Amino acid sequence: MLRRLVVVSSLLLPTIVLAGVSEVTALSIVVTTTADTVASDGVTSLREAISQADASGGVDTITLAEATYALSLSCGTDEDSNAGGDLDIGSSDGLVIEGPSGSSLATITLDAGCTDERLIDVVTTGALTLRNLVLDGGRAMDAAGADTDGDDGGAVQLRTGPLTAEYVTFSDNIAGDGGEAATDATLGGYGGAIYTSGNLTLTSCVFTSNAAGDGFLAAASALESYAGSGGAIYAQGSASTIEITNTTFSDNTAGDGGDSSGAWGGSGGEGGALVFTGGSMSITDSSFERNAAGAGGASGTASVRAGAIGGALALHAATTSTVTITTSNFLSNSAGAAGSGVDGAGRGGNGGAIGIVPTSSVSLLVTVDRATFQSNVAGDASQIQTSSSAGTQTGGSGGAIHAQGPDASLAVTDSIFLFNTAGTGSSYSSGPAAMSGGSGGTSGLFLELNAF
Repeated sequence: MLRRLVVVSSLLLPTIVLAGVSEVTALSIVVTTTADTVASDGVTSLREAISQADASGGVDTITLAEATYALSLSCGTDEDSNAGGDLDIGSSDGLVIEGPSGSSLATITLDAGCTDERLIDVVTTGALTLRNLVLDGGRAMDAAGADTDGDDGGAVQLRTGPLTAEYVTFSDNIAGDGGEAATDATLGGYGGAIYTSGNLTLTSCVFTSNAAGDGFLAAASALESYAGSGGAIYAQGSASTIEITNTTFSDNTAGDGGDSSGAWGGSGGEGGALVFTGGSMSITDSSFERNAAGAGGASGTASVRAGAIGGALALHAATTSTVTITTSNFLSNSAGAAGSGVDGAGRGGNGGAIGIVPTSSVSLLVTVDRATFQSNVAGDASQIQTSSSAGTQTGGSGGAIHAQGPDASLAVTDSIFLFNTAGTGSSYSSGPAAMSGGSGGTSGLFLELNAF
């Protein structure tokens, strides 16, 4: 609420009004029903609370009880006014949504009859803080048809505003699948749980069983249908600040590439847990377990896509960037397998746990201290169906970490590497007979054109 400030003297002098000075009062809104309604019925739904906050000034707080809030109103509508479908946040001042403290959390999910809807869409540049919540089962929209892309961010999508999450579980959220690539290449959606272009702060969160969108898988496309990257998080931005503390990423997957009948198969998605594209990122006291980059699609030509990098983390940079990883664990993560080809093979994906590939001539410094890498595996090469060993490929390198290019710098101290393996090389087969082909990649920690 906006009010003009009125100053009254204790000596009962005349009232003085200071024009142009305003006081902003933040609201504290308690949600009193779990129903997804907009009505004059004496109760306040979560959707109504968000619309009320959007219309006010200040950083408002919405409080939820220990309950499940299932979105059901006008599902499938693609609009940004919070009238139905996902929860559209339009406050430019910022908003806090919090559940009860302790072990009892509030859950935001989709109603059983509601499909193809993410949970929260921040349609302005305002900040969003989530606290003591479970965001479960969000489904960003699949492609609307041929030659269109799947939507990003299965649970939360932000433009440029910052996101802070504390004690939040993101589970079983999925970005949208790409459409058939008939006359133009298509993409699966990025960020199974979160797609953000702003700063990101995560404290004591859990990301489990989230997935980026697949390329078009129903049939072979004429052109390439690429998979979405960032099974849990896709952080888009060259100058973002990301801070991750005491957070667990488990069983998240990037998308698989679609098959093609007349071109290369679509690339598999990078970063089973997270894709970083630049700025600064710190990861402390966190764990990454059983996350996987996506597999490439089948090719209709002799040219075959290599497997996707980064079973847990895919690190890129378009501007000078830094990544610091401290006292964290990487266990049983896997880079992507290559796509298959009729008369060719693709190389397995590099970096079973972490793949590092900065843009040419851009510095990316990655520092790892007191971390454990165990049982991570680089991607396997694809198998040739009809030819000979002349086209075989090697498996992926860097079962734990792979850093590529002269501008990628990696410093590792006091860390443990156990049982990390390279990907398997390709072979070819014709009928029941098989012939050994390419070799495996380099296992463990592998640096290409870098100092260690």
